[in-house]
Amino acid sequence: MGVNTTDAIVLRRREFRETSLLVTLFTKDFGKINGLIKGARGARAQAGLNPQLFTLNRIVFYPRKRGDLDMVTECDLIDFFDDAKRDLERLAFASYFGELVDVVGQARQPSSELFDLLLNSLKRLSDNSSAKRTARIFEIKLLKILGLSPNLTNCVGCNKDIEWKATDRASFVLRDGGLRCKECDTGNSVTKGVLPILRGTANFIMHVERASHERVSRIKVSRPVGVQLERLMGAFIAFYVKSNLKSVDFLRKLKI
Repeated sequence: MGVNTTDAIVLRRREFRETSLLVTLFTKDFGKINGLIKGARGARAQAGLNPQLFTLNRIVFYPRKRGDLDMVTECDLIDFFDDAKRDLERLAFASYFGELVDVVGQARQPSSELFDLLLNSLKRLSDNSSAKRTARIFEIKLLKILGLSPNLTNCVGCNKDIEWKATDRASFVLRDGGLRCKECDTGNSVTKGVLPILRGTANFIMHVERASHERVSRIKVSRPVGVQLERLMGAFIAFYVKSNLKSVDFLRKLKI
């Protein structure tokens, strides 16, 4: 395999030996790669070879014949996303997005949808968009990319259509990834993986799944819907991702 050039977002980085960096990058054309950057640090560090977390860069790399570490030889900054790091809340959400992509992204498996989702979400954190709303949009679109979109139109028990015009709430079953109608709802508690869901919450999720990132980023939701979205998406992702995300613990400590 020859030399490759692509755009990449930095998910992880750590110092290695005296002058090098180990990085995990999610690339536009090659999926997730682990890279070694020599000469990135120290007195003789090469300009542009010290990429920061959650930045967009144009990189040049070539795969090693052995192991999973690719050699990154060039790294030119495209976008630092300065405003995404202007306060702790936005930086915490950027960490959350990056960690989720790191967990679900497959090594050397390209996903332009996943790359674009991460890129657009970092852009939204850099403008005046609500950080929390950006996070909910990220979660909903991520689940769609993974083929895990919640079923919000039919009952998981009897397959009957959910008539949202005739009801303002239903029950969401985490294990089945969908709704349970009133007739099939046996009154299980939240601790058994059944969460309440409002009509406004369901409508927001279905709209986000269909619409572009730019359009949905301007949608405002009521406080009850916002609180429920955070709880529902957090529980749903935790159920299927099954990974202890450090960024989630940090967000909880910040009480965001």
